Amino acid sequence: MLAFMPAQLRLIKPDEPRAAYRADALPLFLAALTCGAAAAAFTELGYRGRLAPVVAGPCAAAFALWCASLALSFAERRAQRFVLTARRLEIERGILSRRVERIELWRVRDVQLHRGPFEKVRGAGRLTLFVARASAEATVTLGPVANARSLYEALLAATVSQRTAATPSAEPVRDRR
Repeated sequence: MLAFMPAQLRLIKPDEPRAAYRADALPLFLAALTCGAAAAAFTELGYRGRLAPVVAGPCAAAFALWCASLALSFAERRAQRFVLTARRLEIERGILSRRVERIELWRVRDVQLHRGPFEKVRGAGRLTLFVARASAEATVTLGPVANARSLYEALLAATVSQRTAATPSAEPVRDRR
């Protein structure tokens, strides 16, 4: 008689990451590199006397500050990480302190992919998620994300599977009193 009883307990697997993506920081890196080269060029022109020090000094300082600002933006964007699991999307941001935002996939109503011509060549893009919250619908923008098309397709597939799993069954519930 005991052999015919179904198992009462089942092992629940942990919510393992399906895919991890990083923000696209290449344009910021190239811009910081260009500004650093411009700052060095203005400094060199001022030292050699080919440009007046009154002009070369402020130009070199401006390009050096712009380079530092772009380098910080590069580090901040490089620290962004997007982890897609079977049930949720985790967004990690921050350099010194980490901020983690979790979006349950069954709450995602729509996903849009935006790609400009430069982003399209590099395979990057921005994703916009329309998420149902308790009070109203919220919009979450991710990006620019490297390999945006693969994240978009994986997010759509995971969202559809979570929405179908979250819908209640059509069978009526019987009272067992």
